[in-house]
Order: sequence, then C-alpha cells, then structure tokens
Amino acid sequence: MSIDLLSFLAWRPPAYICPRCKALHVASHGTFGDLPYQQKVLTVNDNVRSFLMRTVNRGDDWSWVCSVCDLEITREEREIWSKELRLGSYKDFHELISIASNFPPYTPPQKSQYEPLALLIELIGASRKFIHFMSYNIDSTFITALHIASKRTAVRGIVGRPLDSYTRALVDSLPRSDNFSIIVQDDRGTIDNNHSKIIIIDGIVMIEGSTNLSMNAFNKVSGVGRPPSEKPRVSLQPYEVMRDNNQYFSTNWLQYQTGTTASECFPLPF
Repeated sequence: MSIDLLSFLAWRPPAYICPRCKALHVASHGTFGDLPYQQKVLTVNDNVRSFLMRTVNRGDDWSWVCSVCDLEITREEREIWSKELRLGSYKDFHELISIASNFPPYTPPQKSQYEPLALLIELIGASRKFIHFMSYNIDSTFITALHIASKRTAVRGIVGRPLDSYTRALVDSLPRSDNFSIIVQDDRGTIDNNHSKIIIIDGIVMIEGSTNLSMNAFNKVSGVGRPPSEKPRVSLQPYEVMRDNNQYFSTNWLQYQTGTTASECFPLPF
C-alpha cells in the first residue's frame, strides 16, 4: 500500500464539541492552513460545512456558531468554558487505532484473530474523551461496560426501543452521573433513524453496521449456533466520523435538549 505523506497535513481530529447537540467540529480558520492539497481533500471527500464551526461578526467581536444546531457561543463564553469546549490533545489515539484496525475493512473478517465483541469492549476501555452511540436495542452487559467506562469518559447514547425489564431495573439502580446519559425511545418513534447502529469513540473511531449493543446480536455475528451475520465495520477517517456523528447522533440528541444558549448548556462532563 502506497503512503501519501501530504495526507498527514490534511488529517485533523475534531477540536471542539457543541455543548448542546454534541456535534464535533474543527476550527473554521487556521486549522487547515493554506495548502491547496488540504482544501482539495476536504472539498472532494466531504461536506465540509457539516463539521466546520462557523464564525459570525458581532461588531468588534465574533462568535462561534454550531453547524448542526446553530447554537451561538460568544467570546466571553469561549473564555469561561474553553476547557469544556476543546477536546484537548490526541496523544493517546494510537491505542484506539491499533485496536480498531482489527475490524473490517482494515482486517478481513476471516483473518482477524479476535471476536468483534472483544474488540468493541477493548475500544470502550480505551476511550479517553467520549463515547456516542445509537442502537435500536441494548442489554445489561453493554450498560455495565459503558457505565464503567463513564468513570473516565463521557458516555451518551440513544436507544431506539424500550429496555427489557432487567436492563431497565439495572439502569434505574445505577448512581446518577453527568458522565452517563442515555436517552431511551419509550414511545417508539419520535427520533429519526432510531434503527441506526453507530458508535463514535473520541471522534477518532466509528463502528457501524447492523449489530445492536446486545449479547444476542454479537452471538449472531460470531455464528453461535447459526451461520455468522454481517460483522461491524470501522471507519478511521476523521471527516467521515465527524460527519456521521453530526448527521445521525447530534441531530437526534438535539431533540431532547432544552438549553437555548451556551451558558444554559454548560457545564460539560469533560
């Protein structure tokens, strides 16, 4: 496989997170530099506007505006909440990438030495910033794994159907935490794409496919007692990860948020 070294200049992980809809953004100025190659990469491969935080002039000042929910963040709010808005450095992303590379398409299913469930648990454990997910169903095994992860990283999820009685009882008995927020679709249908299955980890890794977050679903993937079903796939393309986070997760998460200003949406659990 050939390596284009210029592609390293165009690689940018998300730098900011919207306090309301949790959309991921890169800066609208200064992030990509002036190289024509970088602009070409962004123009050809992605809809750049979906993850560029816009700027608006306000006289002698300017504000940031989220590209998904149009939340405006003033300079004063940026200065107060800079730590919460910025996702920080990505010094530890190598562990995530090394684990995720065992998924298709980076490793063919027949050549992977690890079960998809084991890889997913390892990815959850390696998260250092946040986990966003959408799943039509979730069981107590994944609730437990995600709740343990929330001791270190923010976990936010949308579940597209009511929980079974045991999982509901488990969720209700867990200690309340701003780092662990799950929206359950109890009325079956007010959220768009509620059959979507997507997991975003630290804005670096995206796992997608037809597999719900349940042991039954992953048993089907592994072929326990039946032919194996489609295995989850991974994307390590930051612009694709940001785009799908914003298009699927953030647009649905927004429906359950009541804050209309940045100050009403803070503090974030980062």
